[in-house]
Amino acid sequence: MCSAISSVKRVLIIDGDTEFAAETQEILERDSISVTRATCCAEGMLAAESEPPDAIVLEAMLPNGTEGFHFVWNLRQHRDQRLRDVPVIIVSHINGTIPFRVSPSDSDWEYGPGEFLPAQCFLDKPVEPEELLEQVRGVLGRG
Repeated sequence: MCSAISSVKRVLIIDGDTEFAAETQEILERDSISVTRATCCAEGMLAAESEPPDAIVLEAMLPNGTEGFHFVWNLRQHRDQRLRDVPVIIVSHINGTIPFRVSPSDSDWEYGPGEFLPAQCFLDKPVEPEELLEQVRGVLGRG
């Protein structure tokens, strides 16, 4: 008996703001996207390693300050190629304080500190639900 390959895309949300994460999950699930949530980067990395997502929505400023930025750099250096290539959308308030540049889409992720942040997109909180959904669809190839 053959099993069908699932076309359902999976998104991992890593955000300590449980209200934002729940709202984002609801928006994505209405668009037939499967969602896993984590409240910190350690939990998020375990979830990603357990079942690699098709994309990650990440808060840059988690309980340990810039924990989210370190998560992205660690993800890009991960031993598992599938995880190194997962698109990351950062959603945060931090850009109003410290502007960041996300890396170009044709990136090979060989950037050093102070250059580009190896993510596909940076959205400022509060983000409009449609804008977030549009960006997620884009990185999932559904846009």
